[in-house]
Amino acid sequence: MKSNRIELTSWEYTTDESANYLDIDWPKVQRKVGSDQISWLMKQPKEYCQLVLDKSGAKVKLMAEFYDQQTLVTYHLMWAK
Repeated sequence: MKSNRIELTSWEYTTDESANYLDIDWPKVQRKVGSDQISWLMKQPKEYCQLVLDKSGAKVKLMAEFYDQQTLVTYHLMWAK
């Protein structure tokens, strides 16, 4: 299966660009996305889905990347928008 990505949230990156890490405000992310949704995604086997970060310039996106069709369908049924 080709991987499918769903954007969960995004924010502007304001930390020093020379740093080798991204500082993620997890409480803020969980309030925006929902702690139950983040918990469910993190409990899934890594071969089915993962949380990934996309950084482009000053913008960072938290994405859910799915590798398994059934997991993707379950996700949509649980959190349809």
